[in-house]
Amino acid sequence: MLETLTPREQDVFDLLLKCISPKEITYILEISHHTLDTHRTNIYRKLGVKSKKELFNKYKLKKISSLATKENPIIITPFYNAPYTWHYSITLPMFFNNKIIAGEIYTFSYSFTSNVDFNEFCIGFSDRITNVDGFNHLFQGIALSKIIANTEYSSSAIMIPKKSAKCAEPDANQFVIDITPYTINQPILTFTKFELAKNN
Repeated sequence: MLETLTPREQDVFDLLLKCISPKEITYILEISHHTLDTHRTNIYRKLGVKSKKELFNKYKLKKISSLATKENPIIITPFYNAPYTWHYSITLPMFFNNKIIAGEIYTFSYSFTSNVDFNEFCIGFSDRITNVDGFNHLFQGIALSKIIANTEYSSSAIMIPKKSAKCAEPDANQFVIDITPYTINQPILTFTKFELAKNN
C-alpha cells in the first residue's frame, strides 16, 4: 500500500514515523497546516488506519528510545520561538500509551554537531495539553553550554520530571530542545546518537 502514496505523502509519512510534530513537519516541508492535514488524511485512508497509533502498530515500529545512529543520523531543525530561543519538540515512541511520571529517572544520551555557535543546549519534558496556550514544563535543564559550530558533542544527561503529564496522549508527553539565545542563522542539529532510556 505504500506504493500508492505520492512523493509528498511519502515525505509526510517518513516524518510521522520519526515522531516529528505537525508544526515541525509544516516547517520542514514548507507547507501549511491545512496542506499537512490533507496529506495526513490521504495517508491514513490509503494505508487503512485512523490514527498515528494505528500507523505505528501497523508498520510494527517498536517503542524504542533510540532515534539516531551513525549509520542513520537525524537532522533536527528547530523553529523560532520568539523572542528568546529556537525550539523543537517531539513525542518519542516510548511515550505512546505511556505518560511521564514525576520522579521517574531518564537518561538522555546524545552526539550531535551544529551549523552555528550558540550558548545553551537545553532539554526537557513538556505537557502541551495542560497548558493549551504554552507549555507546562515537567522538566527543564541545561545539557551543554557554549556550543561551537561544526564540533561534535557527545554526552548524556539525567532527566527527572518534577511533575507528571496529565494523560498518555502524545501532546502531553513531549521531549523538548531549546537553543538559546536566538541566533540570526537557523540552527540545524545533526544527531548521530539520540537516545532516551528510562532507568526505573
